[in-house]
Amino acid sequence: MAYATGSAGRKQKKIDKLAKKRDKKKAAGKSTKKVQKRINKKVKAQKKTATRKKNKEIKKSVRQGKRNIKKLNKKTRKKAKANVRNTNKTTRKRASVKKKALRKTAKTNRKLVKTVKDKKLRKTALKKIRKTKRAGIKQANKVKKTRIKASKARLKKSPKKKGATKKPKKSLWSRVKNTVKKVMPKKKSLAAKRDKAKKKGNYKKQAKVQNKINKKAGSNVRHTKKSIKKKAKTNKSWSKASASAKKSGGPTMSQLVAKRKGLTKGSDAYKKVQNQINKHYGVKKRH
Repeated sequence: MAYATGSAGRKQKKIDKLAKKRDKKKAAGKSTKKVQKRINKKVKAQKKTATRKKNKEIKKSVRQGKRNIKKLNKKTRKKAKANVRNTNKTTRKRASVKKKALRKTAKTNRKLVKTVKDKKLRKTALKKIRKTKRAGIKQANKVKKTRIKASKARLKKSPKKKGATKKPKKSLWSRVKNTVKKVMPKKKSLAAKRDKAKKKGNYKKQAKVQNKINKKAGSNVRHTKKSIKKKAKTNKSWSKASASAKKSGGPTMSQLVAKRKGLTKGSDAYKKVQNQINKHYGVKKRH
């Protein structure tokens, strides 16, 4: 059998040798426990190295993906800036052309008005010309400012890290992320671990995980297997009692407990409520 070059090939050779040894012992009727243990250990180590290599490759591809995205972002930002500059230039040109036209028309109008002999009429006409010219220039400036503002806002809104202004259907980064999600093993949260232990009834593990959660949250409360078991028991009995109260169609357990709080202990009303609570809990004692 041909083996791969390097340490991987050597390790595989050793495993095969041990397997042969185990088979010989089995044929001879001797115990193969020790040899099997060694084989298992070596196989485990081999798997670990393989996963480590795979993870390294994935990380490398992720880094490369990030670099590519950065390059794309730079290019798209440059394009967006160039577009804004061009739009601003055109808006300024338009505004200046409009202003020039307004000034020209005002000049020709003034020349025409100066030929009028009546002084009052001439004055009012000139005033009107000035007013229209100023209003036109103001409007042109306003249009220019609003257009420039809009182009700047568009540039600000264009995403810096996601690349182009128009989002692609599936970017390179999203594709890399998906591959990592598929290959990498998912880490279970502490809360999920605790819930799993709770479902199975593993109170020791539940207490251990809950203590870890409390420590992270900055709480000094510590749980033991005994305390969690006790709590689970009370919760179970309470849920049973509340279910029977619901079935009966009368007041709920929480309503009964609240009613009992307001009554004096030993009174007839108190006893009546307590008997109802006992009935729902399944306790035979009656007051």
